Amino acid sequence: MAYIKLNITFFFLLLSAFYAWSQDTTTVLQYLENAKKATTYEATNIEFENAYTLAKQLKFNAGIQKALAFMGEVELKKGDKPKALRYLLEESALLKQTNSTTRLVVVSTIIGDIYDREKLFADALPYYQLAAISSSSKDLYEKLGNAYTELLQPDTAFIYYSKQLPFLTKENVNARLNIFQDIVNAYQKAKQYDKAQEYSQRLLSMMEHAGKPNAEQAILYNNIGYNYNFLEEHQQAIEYFEKGYDLTPETDYETLALLQMNIGIAYFNLGNTDAAIRAFTIAEDLLKEIEAAEKSQIHHLLSNVYLKNGDLYNALNYNQLATKNAITHQQFKLLSNAYYTAAQVHAALYEYRTALDYYQKHFELQDSLHQIEDQQQEALFLERKALAAAETEIRSLLINQEIQDLMIQQLEIEGEKQLLAFNNLKLTTNQQEQQLALLKKEQEVKESRISNQQLLAKQTQQQLLLARQGLVAAEQERQLMTLSQKEKLQQLDLDKKESLLKQEAQKNTLLQKDNKIQQMDLDRQQDFQQFLYGLGGLLLLIMGLIGAGLIYSRRTNRILATQKKKIQKEQQKSDNLLLNILPALTAKELKEKGTSTPRKYDSTTVLFADFVNFTGLSANMPPEKLVKELNECFKAFDVIMDKYGLEKIKTIGDAYMCAGGLPTPNTTHAHDAALAALDMMDYIQTRYTAKKAKGEAYWQMRIGLHSGSVVAGVVGTKKFVYDIWGDTVNTASRMESNSIPNKINVSKTTYNLIKDDFKFTYRGEIDAKNKGAVEMYFLEV
Repeated sequence: MAYIKLNITFFFLLLSAFYAWSQDTTTVLQYLENAKKATTYEATNIEFENAYTLAKQLKFNAGIQKALAFMGEVELKKGDKPKALRYLLEESALLKQTNSTTRLVVVSTIIGDIYDREKLFADALPYYQLAAISSSSKDLYEKLGNAYTELLQPDTAFIYYSKQLPFLTKENVNARLNIFQDIVNAYQKAKQYDKAQEYSQRLLSMMEHAGKPNAEQAILYNNIGYNYNFLEEHQQAIEYFEKGYDLTPETDYETLALLQMNIGIAYFNLGNTDAAIRAFTIAEDLLKEIEAAEKSQIHHLLSNVYLKNGDLYNALNYNQLATKNAITHQQFKLLSNAYYTAAQVHAALYEYRTALDYYQKHFELQDSLHQIEDQQQEALFLERKALAAAETEIRSLLINQEIQDLMIQQLEIEGEKQLLAFNNLKLTTNQQEQQLALLKKEQEVKESRISNQQLLAKQTQQQLLLARQGLVAAEQERQLMTLSQKEKLQQLDLDKKESLLKQEAQKNTLLQKDNKIQQMDLDRQQDFQQFLYGLGGLLLLIMGLIGAGLIYSRRTNRILATQKKKIQKEQQKSDNLLLNILPALTAKELKEKGTSTPRKYDSTTVLFADFVNFTGLSANMPPEKLVKELNECFKAFDVIMDKYGLEKIKTIGDAYMCAGGLPTPNTTHAHDAALAALDMMDYIQTRYTAKKAKGEAYWQMRIGLHSGSVVAGVVGTKKFVYDIWGDTVNTASRMESNSIPNKINVSKTTYNLIKDDFKFTYRGEIDAKNKGAVEMYFLEV
């Protein structure tokens, strides 16, 4: 009976303890609710500490886990990633002990995201992989693929990107296309452009099969061209850039400009600077009405192409535009490059002091950019160091906690042992009749306890040994990370010193150039002194020869008369050459005043002519033959211009531009331009037929005419160029580009001027780039 009473008492004690434990766990959850409702971070932290401390005392794992999850989320929202990492790592360790797989996947993913956002992709990988082992998901495979992409391991990235495909249905076309785009990006980032090209072609095939919009296909064509450029297959790059250009909506000016800029770069890489200039100029024209940062890049590219061609005036002009736009849009790296190009242009103009100023600006801006980059790297380094320190610290704390838990277990075993002894003693007093049996049982229990204690002691020793080894390994890992960080800092210092040495060498080179210039000045002064001495001697000689000079004066006059006739002939040649370049009135004004005033002409007709498929045919034609053919055609066109009184303006590559009604206004300019266009078309058609009869490839021609007002005049102070400007010029260009081979396309304005003199075919309203719907007519031959 006494034994039964003792068991009943012990049961009620256990029940009371469980009730108290249940009440305490409720208190833990209440603390967490209070933390969620707190309005300040300090109040939230106090409630969390209360919940966490009480849960630890109660060994209430669910409460500990909820508290850690809550505080991890709070610190992440606050932006304190090291603190958030501490809580998340402790929660992760607890989840591993309790085998809480679902939550462990979430926590591991969050930790991986923290490292990923700090660009510590190698540190993020183990956590993404841990999450992926327990839960196969499309998002995790994408995160792993992105991490391996950033680590320049595209083949591994490809594996994880491909693992996303089984999660998608066949109808989910967009997601499949995005995955292949990620694969292309991975190989591009690793500079494996051949592989990038392979998957780009597959992506293009998928897009065409899916019937994706032209705009999306245009972007992909641009990417394919980009790959070909890096593979140094520039002609193929141009073809894909042009395909992208043709598919891009006419209102998407920025994409159109980007594609033309890429075309220009490809032509420049091929050495075709004229085609490059034309593409860059089109890109500039597309962005004329838009405030776009890309203008700076276009102007910078044009400046460098003109510099390579030796056209220093245009190089300097576009460099100034690039500099202005770069300052407006705060494109400091481009601004530094523009300063460097300006220095090269001024050096080529022998303006060494100005060139030196621009070199100085370039180096100062480079220093500033390096300082900003160093500061960013230092801030990133400190952030990464804080994360590494937080992880090391929490791992050390977790190991210490495990040691403390083992010690507590030992104390609990001792407490159980003492409680057992007390119970045995009490049983001995109350149950003397069962003393022998109880003693035997007590002995058996003691032996069992001792055996268990020995086993537990051995396990505890082993765990302590493992914990110490873990601490040593963590310390070694921390030391290795510290050494690695020191090496990175030393490498940064070395790179900075090397940059300073290069700058010093460049400064020395500039000083040597200045010394040479000073030496040249000294040499000029010495030559001048020698000239003065010689002049004095010459004067003495002249005084002696004055008498003899009188004798030969008649003969000298005859010689001077002959020289004057020669000079007049040379002057006539010079005037004729100037008249070939400029109109007579403009040339006369320049000779008399040194400048020419631009003039507006209210009624003119502008003619544009362009050869069809010129680029494709010229690629297979020897350069000498190409230039000869162009020269023959343009010479014939020049004769036609003279015949009908039209003014040749300029040629741009294979394009020919002229105008009627200037510089001397007239009322027949539209009629003259139409007759000239017919003669030009007849000349090219005759030449085309003759070449085809010989089995040779030859180009055909498009012509466009439009009438209206223009402004005409001379630009620049060197290499004078007579040019015209205005919307009439742009519209005439659109007439040409919207024509077809062997056809003369005429605007409604020109048609109304000459409709009674020629035969026309109405084409209807046709969309012209930047003009909208325009009525057009074909002038029949």
